[in-house]
Amino acid sequence: EDDLLPFYEKKYKYLIDFNLGIQNVILENLDINVDVKLTKEFVYTPDNEWDDFRNLITPKTNISNSLKIVEYTQVFKEKHGFIPNLSIIDLLFNEGPNAPEILKIL
Repeated sequence: EDDLLPFYEKKYKYLIDFNLGIQNVILENLDINVDVKLTKEFVYTPDNEWDDFRNLITPKTNISNSLKIVEYTQVFKEKHGFIPNLSIIDLLFNEGPNAPEILKIL
């Protein structure tokens, strides 16, 4: 909670600044080390054909059926049952340090 609170107290001029900042905090909390590289444009080449994830998730595509669902502790699970496909923040808040292990199952 303490790591994420500043993102909800500060006003950001650009959404990308909020997104990149919170992404870094989430990756750090999950102990995931990745080298995020920003580009100004996407240039397709045969070498990066498999790196084109621009259309992986779109409002018109339901990917829920192809995802593996792993149940974890949720606050209102007894009342509402397990609710899949929430945010990574839900997983972090409910499972804390156990979150990376749940992601490894996926």
